[in-house]
Amino acid sequence: MPSTSSERGEESFPLIGAQQLHHAILAAHPEVETAIGTSYRLTGPLDAERLVRALERTVRRHDALRIGVSDEHGRQWLGRQWVQPLPAMRDLLTFQEIKARDERQFARYATAMLATDVRSPWDLCRGLPFRFRLYRYSPDLHALLCSFSHLALDLHGCDIVLREIWNGYLSADMAEDRAEKPAGSFAQAAKEHASRPKRPIGALPRPYRSDDWVRRPGRWRAECIGGSPEESAVLSLCDGALTALREDWHRRNVTEFQGLVTAVAAAVFELSDEQELHIAIPVDTRRVHERETAGMFAIPASVFLRRAPSVEQLLEQVRREVYLAVMRAQTNPRELVEEHLATSLQNDEDPRRINISYIARKGDEDGFKVGDLTVVQGAYDVPVRYIPPELEVQAVGAETVLRLQIFFGGALACDRFAGEMTARLHGALSAVRSEARMLRGNGPTEQRGDGETANVSVFEKNGRR
Repeated sequence: MPSTSSERGEESFPLIGAQQLHHAILAAHPEVETAIGTSYRLTGPLDAERLVRALERTVRRHDALRIGVSDEHGRQWLGRQWVQPLPAMRDLLTFQEIKARDERQFARYATAMLATDVRSPWDLCRGLPFRFRLYRYSPDLHALLCSFSHLALDLHGCDIVLREIWNGYLSADMAEDRAEKPAGSFAQAAKEHASRPKRPIGALPRPYRSDDWVRRPGRWRAECIGGSPEESAVLSLCDGALTALREDWHRRNVTEFQGLVTAVAAAVFELSDEQELHIAIPVDTRRVHERETAGMFAIPASVFLRRAPSVEQLLEQVRREVYLAVMRAQTNPRELVEEHLATSLQNDEDPRRINISYIARKGDEDGFKVGDLTVVQGAYDVPVRYIPPELEVQAVGAETVLRLQIFFGGALACDRFAGEMTARLHGALSAVRSEARMLRGNGPTEQRGDGETANVSVFEKNGRR
């Protein structure tokens, strides 16, 4: 039996809602991959000792990278956590020189090792929630692999940590950070979140959800289901097409995430005979003073969309429903977590839910400069599917490219649907800019309970750490 935090004299505190929910998902779906992983291709003269000092500085400043977690009486959604001591510098990074025939073989090895890291289980009772590996191909070419337990970091927390690593590498004197503003403490934030009372939503309208949706369980229906197995696809936009799309979104005050959700919804409505979509989006529940605190604060919020007569009207619906879902999650995260926990523990997950996530990435495909180093993020990345719905879209937006990784499960994991979905999504991204474009299968309208008029098709329907 591993020793507990109390046996080691360390103060423990509860998991916060986002961690409890993720822990419950792991218990219900042990096959789910739960790490956040990224990679860097480093060209130029690398000072490995300087990199290790930057890693030590980052792990010391961000206590989320030192949490230990144990289950309370075996109930994985009621775990306890504590902050572990700073590890020795020799334990921070695994270094290896790789003998490869060429850079392509080296890249394949680095990719395979990152895949192993992100798909390996995390034992936070005995170990730390990070894995750093540095592989050397030549004096001027290295691969840095970083993976983190999702119980410790969400995607925003990962960005904070990665940014701090490179800022630390650039520091002329690693000791000068002693005078820097201290990093936000996840332990302190977690204790505050755990004691945070439920707050009433007040006059904020609830996000739309059809009463019929609860009574209408079922599977996807689409004519193109079938063919050979296919579990993922990649779609990329770049150059003039991406520039025009972003300029149009900016002119109309549309965020890239709103445009992405609208495009996915439009593509699915075009492709299937469904009336409503259930879309899950990650919401950061950090408070204002916690924006630079690394940790796990993201919880999924549900957005329900109805079939609309045009892409423009669908976009307006996305704006409203995403805003309300985010406000609800940020105003009263405990209520939302309890709803999700009840669903997970009863194994009552919606099989037609669509997961959509988006992250912005620094620089472009040519990388960014860190001193004399040229750093390209994502060079050896592998797709990681966090939660197992039948359709998931993970988007990464960089300066010169918008790349979408699309995952298919269940009946949708076939080449016919994958091909059609990828093609329709590509078309829908362009169609978001078309003010009057009509969606397939529009029918009469009916009155919603809140007085709004909603378009209803003769079909029925439902659907990003």
